[in-house]
Amino acid sequence: MKDLKVDGSYWRQFHKQLQCHLKQKHTKFWENGFQLLQNIEYRATLQKHVTRARDPITMVTINTKPDEATKKTKQIPDVDQVADILEMGDQSR
Repeated sequence: MKDLKVDGSYWRQFHKQLQCHLKQKHTKFWENGFQLLQNIEYRATLQKHVTRARDPITMVTINTKPDEATKKTKQIPDVDQVADILEMGDQSR
């Protein structure tokens, strides 16, 4: 664990390795790790300063709670009254 710290600090070790990486020297840190961390930093910065685009569907949709009159008019049909799709297939043969 000592090799993960410089003067008791992970940050100092990271900064030291980053400086080596920028000078194109050998580092203890995974080379692609610097790019990954930079991408994470870019995303975090962008999310702080950019608002998310609004969804076009939600811009034109109005959500309303159904009232009691609407609830009573919409009834589920009785299962016996619904034609069975299998019976319809037999009729076409």
